[in-house]
Amino acid sequence: MTDTCLHCGTELITRPTLMRLLLLKKPAKSMLCSACLNQFAPLLTTHNCPGCWRQMTEAGYCSDCQRWLQHFPKQIVNHRALYAYNDFAREWMHTFKRLGDVRYGQVFSEPLQQLIITHFPNYTLVPIPSSQSSLTKRGFNQIHVMLDALNQPYDSALEHVGSGPNQASKTRQERLSSQQPFQVIEGRQSSLPAAALLVDDVYTTGRTIYHAKEALLNAGVKNIGSLSIFR
Repeated sequence: MTDTCLHCGTELITRPTLMRLLLLKKPAKSMLCSACLNQFAPLLTTHNCPGCWRQMTEAGYCSDCQRWLQHFPKQIVNHRALYAYNDFAREWMHTFKRLGDVRYGQVFSEPLQQLIITHFPNYTLVPIPSSQSSLTKRGFNQIHVMLDALNQPYDSALEHVGSGPNQASKTRQERLSSQQPFQVIEGRQSSLPAAALLVDDVYTTGRTIYHAKEALLNAGVKNIGSLSIFR
């Protein structure tokens, strides 16, 4: 059976690397053709905002993080992201959530694992929870799908208790002014990790991450970082 690209259906041609040939290993199986893979834009630039990892032309905090610093001078997030949230990324996430094909989340396993090892060793992964309406509509939490593919334990210590439209359907101003939708699950305050790494799919304004961080801080967690697939 011929392997095809998960996204566009093009036939995949897998070429073994010299190292794999020397080790007598089979070529690593890819789910994407090079054309689709190259449309993901890695956030690897000379300057990235130290708060949210936005691509910058010079060193320092971006305008968004400067505003967050005014409101939360001691709570600026230590965020990292894999890829820019470009048109292809938007299409990818829309297809992933609409079709519910778990392979769309598994594609990020290797770079996500490397990011965690490099920047957040010894952190416990804490996924951003979905609202009940999103879970009912979609049938799954896309963050759980991505983390399940890592074969690494994570702690679903937060729950979504908010109401109203989800973040994706809100304007930028509506997102920034949204009320706290998260809380630590009852009974978990005494068993939270010392270092928590919040995991989301997309970082836009930062409002979701700051809400989640606030919920953990109020429960006594002192060391909190965050990461997302897209920024």
